[in-house]
Amino acid sequence: MRITKNVVLIGIFLLSLLLALYRIQDCRLWIDEFFSINIAQRPLSDIWSMAPHPIKFYYNKMPPLYETILHFIWDQKGTNILAPLLLSVFFHLASIYLIFKLTKLLFDVKTGVLAAFLASLNIAYLVYSKMIRCYALLNIFSLFSLYLFFLMIK
Repeated sequence: MRITKNVVLIGIFLLSLLLALYRIQDCRLWIDEFFSINIAQRPLSDIWSMAPHPIKFYYNKMPPLYETILHFIWDQKGTNILAPLLLSVFFHLASIYLIFKLTKLLFDVKTGVLAAFLASLNIAYLVYSKMIRCYALLNIFSLFSLYLFFLMIK
């Protein structure tokens, strides 16, 4: 019996999900994660007014999209810290899929599957999937822009 690429990809996503969720309840928050939560608890007008500022160093140094998404997640789920962590896990899984799509576009399906598997084991991706920061979202935007670039030049 031949294993299809979809079955292998589902297995890779499940492996990545299990690794990202492993001991997620034991995650301790760092000061910058409290900063993200603090910004997300504010009204949307405050979040967008705290966008990166060239002079005021106490303002947020990241674009406000992640905190805006986090604002709605935090509003819906109350003070449970697991919901914002699951948002990062979702972005992690999306980046694994984009890595597959990008390498499939550049090379072939087998290379895409291998790249997705290696990315699912990447410790940096796993660390970022357990942080309430915009790093996983920035990774998605980087991968998506690369994908669109190579799609345009092909």
